[in-house]
Amino acid sequence: MSAGSSGDWQVRPLTREIAASQASALLAIHNLIPLVRWTCGDLLADTAGDRVYTSKWVRSRALFHRSTEEVGGLMIAYDRGPTDGFPHRSLYLHRGAVAREHQGCGLGRLLFTSYFDSPRPDDGPHWLTLQTNAGSENRWIVDFYQRLGFRTEGIVEYPDKIDLLMSKRWV
Repeated sequence: MSAGSSGDWQVRPLTREIAASQASALLAIHNLIPLVRWTCGDLLADTAGDRVYTSKWVRSRALFHRSTEEVGGLMIAYDRGPTDGFPHRSLYLHRGAVAREHQGCGLGRLLFTSYFDSPRPDDGPHWLTLQTNAGSENRWIVDFYQRLGFRTEGIVEYPDKIDLLMSKRWV
């Protein structure tokens, strides 16, 4: 199927019910992210270890084709408290991906701008944050985030990789 334009797509809240009913499509898209593989249990989880995904089912979103209802992308997001790397509460954009056949059509930008263009809740965080692999093979996504206005706050080291922690003021 042809991707069409970003105008053929709409961003909707990703509820637990939608995630459960669309799990296969969402996981196929999610698992395009390098170095991560989720199961249905991971997708539907409200915690991972000691991490709590606060407001996950209020903050997460998915892309749906206006006429076919095909899932084209997702953004798993949750409220996050201050961390060692970032001292403010934030809306953490935890996992985002667009189906391979629809990449390059503006759908990633559409997912992100759905946050930028929505009013920040009065009591909500003033920042959007995300992490991404700092490897040279991932330079294109770092450039994409920078074009969207994210700036690098620091690095987060893991045994198998280094991530960049990036932020953008949510006004």
